[in-house]
Amino acid sequence: MRALKLLIILFIVSLFSIQSFSQQDKKILEDSIRNNIYSNPDKALNYLHKYLNILESENNIENIIITNASIAAAHEIMNQTDSTLFYHYKNLSIAEKPKDIIQTKHSIARILENKERFRESLRLYQQTLDLAEKNKDSKSIETVEAYIRSLKLKISKSNNALEELKTDYNNKILLGDFNLRFIRKTLIEAYIKAEKLTEAEQLIIDGLAEAKAKNDCEFIYHMNFLKSKIDVFNNKLNSAKKASAEALTCAIKLKNQEFINEIKYRNAEINFLSSNFTAAITDLNIIIESTIDKTPLQKIKYYKLISDTYKALKDSKMAEVFYYKYLEEKQKVSENKLSTLETLYNFNLNKKVASLQSDFELELDQEILEKEKYKKNNWVWTFISISLIVLIVALFFFFKIKAFQNQKRFNELMIKIKAYEDKKKTTALDPIAIEKQETVKELKETQDIVGEKDLEKDLSKTKKTNTTTEEEEEEEEEETDSGYVIDDKKVEEILIKIQKLEDKQYYLRQDCTMHNMAKKLKTNTSYLSKIVNTHLEKSFSTYINELRINHAILELKNNKRLRSYSVKGIAEEMGYKNADAFSRYFKVATGISPTVYIKKIEEIKNS
Repeated sequence: MRALKLLIILFIVSLFSIQSFSQQDKKILEDSIRNNIYSNPDKALNYLHKYLNILESENNIENIIITNASIAAAHEIMNQTDSTLFYHYKNLSIAEKPKDIIQTKHSIARILENKERFRESLRLYQQTLDLAEKNKDSKSIETVEAYIRSLKLKISKSNNALEELKTDYNNKILLGDFNLRFIRKTLIEAYIKAEKLTEAEQLIIDGLAEAKAKNDCEFIYHMNFLKSKIDVFNNKLNSAKKASAEALTCAIKLKNQEFINEIKYRNAEINFLSSNFTAAITDLNIIIESTIDKTPLQKIKYYKLISDTYKALKDSKMAEVFYYKYLEEKQKVSENKLSTLETLYNFNLNKKVASLQSDFELELDQEILEKEKYKKNNWVWTFISISLIVLIVALFFFFKIKAFQNQKRFNELMIKIKAYEDKKKTTALDPIAIEKQETVKELKETQDIVGEKDLEKDLSKTKKTNTTTEEEEEEEEEETDSGYVIDDKKVEEILIKIQKLEDKQYYLRQDCTMHNMAKKLKTNTSYLSKIVNTHLEKSFSTYINELRINHAILELKNNKRLRSYSVKGIAEEMGYKNADAFSRYFKVATGISPTVYIKKIEEIKNS
């Protein structure tokens, strides 16, 4: 019995001592976390987990959320993305206050943006903005809108977005220190992209001074890395080496392999410009062989530089290998940006329509009240007036939405045109590009702007509602082809002749039919139809229409004289006998009419 009493007394004393120790040690832990999180995040994590244990024993939810966010920040600084997201999602599962949910979703969106998962990031920003607007949290609204503008700058060139982000940066009080660092970094990158190097250098000086005063090793790295980029641009290689060395010191201290890879890339870039190609190859191979995840944008610059370096070393085989990897990643980046731009357009469209509708509803309510007050007996006129207003607004929304859709489709088309022109320019100018391609592959890749799916997706519908053309009659003839077997030598001979006719732009002639082309090729329509269907994987009429529409798209963009023609005149130039067929194929392929396309091109040329 005495032993039991003694154990109980010891247990009570130990409880009091633990409680006393936790309260006493909190302040020391908080100071240790604050002093180490941006300079030694690995060490800060030890203190954070101890602090979290104390808070969990107290069930202090508010401070648990803050501490989880700090743990996530420490993992983020060390480029441990999975752990970073784990602690943010952990916060989402316990957060109840709208403010905590807003801050956590915003943090996740920012991390996804940094990893170039732009579309996911934008959707989370939209959710966060909706929640902030619902709770009338003006500070969060301003902050999230600034980050959306920041993301927009990363995926497109926009002078308006740059000026807006500059305004955001100057609104330092509203953003707060934490967000200000990231907005400053994005603004510097935007200035460098726009070649406004003086403005970028001034922001780097301010950022470095602030980061060093706060012992913020992460942003000392970012500022030095960006400084080295400007120095390389200005060919100040010694200055670039110095900034790169300072950035590397911080990267190693933070144990961030992604940062270390980026510095190795910068050093490889400096060595390349100094004609020290062997050293550049060594650094780049280390980067490529490292196991950490690399974003598509990072892969683009790594593969491009190593290809250029092998090219300088006269190793054309390795240069070609990495050049094609560079092209693959560039295509992924273009698709990612296009997808995000589409989401951004839809987001902006919905916001504008909602705003217009809200204003209209407010005006409508006021008008109804006035009419009820002064014209109670004139209900018929009131009904007519309201109907007219609704009709006008409906028409306004219709044309406004149509204008937005046309602009979006035009932008998508311009991105495809630019990618096509870049590819043509690269193939024409770069000796690494393959000099000889197989004829079949060359023919199949002719249609780089619009493809078979674009032209055939709605043709089954249009055929039912439009007069049958010569091309469509030929396509019907093609479908009756039987299973001929043509020897490979004959196939190759016809394909080469088809390519020669394509090079001579035979497809622009109005008498370019399957019958006439077969005569030109000294074969019959059955053979021609069979070869086009089998080896080009499309019908003859689709093949000719793709060539014509692609030619029209490029010529209208680059030829001012052609843009002055009527649609009928343009159609005849492209080989069509009537304007309706040309307009129909053009709209099916691009999503917009020739008239809208010409108008948008003229706007760009005159701006």
